[in-house]
Amino acid sequence: MTTYRDEYNHVHHVVDVLGRGGQGVVYKTRARNILVKLALDRVGRPQCLTEEERRKLLGLRLLPLPRGLHVTLPHAALQEYSGYVMELLEDMRSFAAAFDMPPQELEVYEGRSKACPQADESAFLRAMHAADVRLWAYCRAHMHTGGLRRRLAAYLRAACIMAELHNAGLVYCDFSQNNAFVSSDEAFVNVWLIDADNLDFEEETRARRIYTPEIAAPELVRGEDGNTAASDVFAFAATLFRQLLWRHPFEGAAYDEALEEADDRESADAMRDAGAFPWIFDAEDESNAPADGAALERMLVAPPLMELFRETFGAGRLRPHLRPCMGDWARGIAAAADGTIRCDTCGMDWNFPFETRAEERPVCPWCDAPSPILTLRSYFTAGGEKGRMFWQTAIALRGTKEHPARADVPLRAVRGFRVREAETAALHLNYDGETLHLRRADAADITCAFSDPVTKRIRSEGFETGRDSFCVYCSSMGIETVVEGVLLR
Repeated sequence: MTTYRDEYNHVHHVVDVLGRGGQGVVYKTRARNILVKLALDRVGRPQCLTEEERRKLLGLRLLPLPRGLHVTLPHAALQEYSGYVMELLEDMRSFAAAFDMPPQELEVYEGRSKACPQADESAFLRAMHAADVRLWAYCRAHMHTGGLRRRLAAYLRAACIMAELHNAGLVYCDFSQNNAFVSSDEAFVNVWLIDADNLDFEEETRARRIYTPEIAAPELVRGEDGNTAASDVFAFAATLFRQLLWRHPFEGAAYDEALEEADDRESADAMRDAGAFPWIFDAEDESNAPADGAALERMLVAPPLMELFRETFGAGRLRPHLRPCMGDWARGIAAAADGTIRCDTCGMDWNFPFETRAEERPVCPWCDAPSPILTLRSYFTAGGEKGRMFWQTAIALRGTKEHPARADVPLRAVRGFRVREAETAALHLNYDGETLHLRRADAADITCAFSDPVTKRIRSEGFETGRDSFCVYCSSMGIETVVEGVLLR
């Protein structure tokens, strides 16, 4: 068993590889929650510790990180090698382990295997297998990795962490699916970023070129610029795109043609990473469009996310200053998450079509099953007059007296999106199939008044109604808003 000694003379016994990035490897140790990051050279050997590396690790501890930010920083430098000891909450796994397509489904999807559905699989998946084996593998893999809802929830938290770093003038440098971690238990979405040894102010990181191949910003690969907030945004977007759709954003027809003409795959990959090909969904240049059209993948990306991908991979592919900022990504992911519904019948997630009329109830596009859906829309108010709508969501509420459906309304429904409040609830909802119960969340610093078509406005901590429409009048931090609800039974 390999051991490493830190600057305080503590010995750490490494037992397993937790993840690999562009700059080294992270090991689990025998001690709970303690990890060892080790820098490797080009042939995979540990690098010796230099005085420059020691000063760099000391400088990380002095950076002005916002309080409570979920970024693991070095606790102690290693004595002989370039690396350090850090702490991570127990029972977490990388985004790669959580959201990549599982090996069994990947073999079927790529035509290397013909797995059969298991005996306990749903009727939906069995029917899907009979109709289209590749689609069965795709849907099954999404279900087994948390679906769109869990991905969006995890990436929202990661985007908020990155946005706070950028707001503090700091650049992360090497965001990837191996450096972001999420709770193993799918009941929770706790997210941390590890491997932060390259974190620094942009004036310092701009002199470096640190990245993970396949998701790096083209200006880094070309050597035209160093690590910036814009290159962080590109790596984040590329990672999200690949884990949402299990496709590379720049591997389409033009890439395939270059692959056929190249002497080796590395040449085509180098062109791809340098930004030689347009985005696969580029509406102005379809030369790199996917051969299969990717209709399924397009269906999985909500309009707010598609617009951010277009800005990042289209206009922003070779012009970093045109990319959206991390705050834009956090807001866009939140908007996509607010419009994502999980079907109780088939278990798949889908995007609610907000453009439909309020009295229409869309059905699940995967299995055509209906379900009661609650739509909520928030408006700013002034002098009793309703103004601009700034938030909307759709929630599937299939509940019974014995097993009521439960959901939370986020605080952004009351006073708009704020990075620090992304996980805070404003209201708790319960629906038993007949009556909708609403209650103000204890942690929400808001005052509420509730009403429905036959009830006058009542200021209280909670409310229940059997009507199909209602309003919640909210006041917080001097902001007056109204949340209008419509239940499509």
